[in-house]
Amino acid sequence: MTEKIFIDESNKHLIFDFFSKDKPPFICFDTETTGLNIIEDKAFLIIVGWKEHVFAFYPTKSLLDALNTLFLKANMVFAHNCKFDLHMLVNTGFDYDLTKIKWSDTMILARLVLDCDEENQSLALKTLAKKYINKNAGDDEKIVKSELMALNKQNRNILNGMLKEHCNMSLKEFETICDDIEQGFETLPENVKEVYNLWKKDFGEAKYCDINRDILIKYAYNDVIITYALAEKFIPIVKQRKQVNVFLRENACILPFYEQERVGFKLDLKYLEETRKKLQAYIKKQRERFYKMAGRKVNIGQHAELKKVYKENWGVDLPSVSKTELPFHTSNMPKEAQEFTKLLLELRSLEKWYSTYIIKLLKGNTNGKIYTQIQQVGTVSGRISSDFQQFPKEPLYDEDGNELFVVRKAMIPSGGVYNKVYCVD
Repeated sequence: MTEKIFIDESNKHLIFDFFSKDKPPFICFDTETTGLNIIEDKAFLIIVGWKEHVFAFYPTKSLLDALNTLFLKANMVFAHNCKFDLHMLVNTGFDYDLTKIKWSDTMILARLVLDCDEENQSLALKTLAKKYINKNAGDDEKIVKSELMALNKQNRNILNGMLKEHCNMSLKEFETICDDIEQGFETLPENVKEVYNLWKKDFGEAKYCDINRDILIKYAYNDVIITYALAEKFIPIVKQRKQVNVFLRENACILPFYEQERVGFKLDLKYLEETRKKLQAYIKKQRERFYKMAGRKVNIGQHAELKKVYKENWGVDLPSVSKTELPFHTSNMPKEAQEFTKLLLELRSLEKWYSTYIIKLLKGNTNGKIYTQIQQVGTVSGRISSDFQQFPKEPLYDEDGNELFVVRKAMIPSGGVYNKVYCVD
């Protein structure tokens, strides 16, 4: 049974006392953070340990010093998604030489251990733990998520009350406008924006740092215990399969990928904002044509309603209006139905580009840069990937052939002697 200990300045010596006594072959750590942004967010709680003992503490300079000393003493330091936790540590003030520590990742072990027929198996910590350690491993996570949902519900009720009292608007009305490409948050009256920004400052979306600390700390202890158990189970399999060299090579990639992630891509925010307005106006224009041809206001994602439009307007009975199915039926439709289909497919493409690229880049930027996380174990083939969407080479055009948006123009080469961004596959 693992002993769980909360430490502060007065008892931090226990980490080293038990480390010397237990002599663990490796150690594991985890961070509880204010969010998922690898540049802006920080760790508010750090957990470190091994089979016999696990420790949780709030990060102070003295305790971070102790953590670094422990890391240097360890034969190997594991985390689950190690690069992310490194970002959080550094953002919190872990200002030490990372190259002197032997970093590793249980996700690397899992990718090596899983058989080819398990290539779609999730590498999420609790999913792996349920399969290989204990089927009840995710129970504590359910409790934490339930707490988070309750907090978010409470905060949303507060926003609903503030909007009704000061703006005569419901939360549902507010969200409908914000989610609509034709309108959006920027079109809201100033008093509504002011109320929302005040709510966001005082309440906002609940995060892990807002959860009851006793519940959260118990959950955090268990994550490190599970991480250790997975490493303990997987390491012998990696050795048996003679994959140690591959494992060590992947470990050596952790820091270089971490450093690449922190560079980021400089965005042309002016170009993005100008394009957003242009594309928004064009979408609005095309939507009006779409509604007129349909004879009603129907959303491009309302498949059942769209099938009714085809049936009632042109006598076309379609099994599906998905983008993969529609092209097979277009040639047999009346001319007007063909035009309607062309407009439908165009709007779906326009709205995807608008939300996936323009809005995501604008909202996701940090000080004018956008950052991605590099996945070194995302595929069985061993190639790397990232959480960036693919950046199409070809521009997005309007129906007259005028250029609306080029994703790659949103990136500005910066730093060193480079003056181009290369896309490599």
